[in-house]
Amino acid sequence: MDEAKPGTGLVYLSPDDPCLLLGERTRFKSEFSPRTQTMLPESVDSVVAEVLEVISDTELRLKREFGGETGKGTTRVREKSVEMEAEGKTGFPFKILSFIEQQEMHRGVYQRLKEGGCIGIFPEGFERVITDPLPLKAGVPTMALGAMANDPSVNVKIVPVGLYYFHVHRFRSRAVMLFGSTLDVPEGLVEMFKQGGSSKREAVSELLDPIYDGLKTVTVRAPDYETLMAQFFTIVEPRVTPA
Repeated sequence: MDEAKPGTGLVYLSPDDPCLLLGERTRFKSEFSPRTQTMLPESVDSVVAEVLEVISDTELRLKREFGGETGKGTTRVREKSVEMEAEGKTGFPFKILSFIEQQEMHRGVYQRLKEGGCIGIFPEGFERVITDPLPLKAGVPTMALGAMANDPSVNVKIVPVGLYYFHVHRFRSRAVMLFGSTLDVPEGLVEMFKQGGSSKREAVSELLDPIYDGLKTVTVRAPDYETLMAQFFTIVEPRVTPA
């Protein structure tokens, strides 16, 4: 999300088509191209969608609706739009995410791991303050399995890390990192990954489960924000060594 740039104007969904994004005072032709992505604000859960076609400066065709096949993102956007209309407001500010060539990125990751380096990944792919871990993206197992499939001499280790801020909304707040037990990448999953197709997808899915379980061991979980902060200071602060 660090590469996200603010877009010009405001956007809103077509009332008839969840894959048609309309704009007011927008410059879609100069700011978007196919395969770039648009991200809406936190008020609608920072939903993201990929651009399929730039129709005009005020019309974008999305590859899939916000939230994918479930349409949950679209529902949230429409609900918030109704609230905004009642307040006399129309349209959302938005950000532009440049297209990243996945193969090029993976080659860079493989080379770094081959050199004995370390790659840090935020696997939830989300920036908001939440009280429970989200379902993980497939990037970590895909990169780990791909690196070992690409070069048999590479032995990837995965370390779950919990990152805690004492004051999450304060700039440069104190933070604590908790490290979990190292996870090995089974050779059997590497062989499945090499086969491609459904076997590759199954290997990625199987490795994702222990990664998620490992992250839960270093994550303070709670039903609401107040409980989260109470548990945070109880569990984390005693482990902090004064400077």
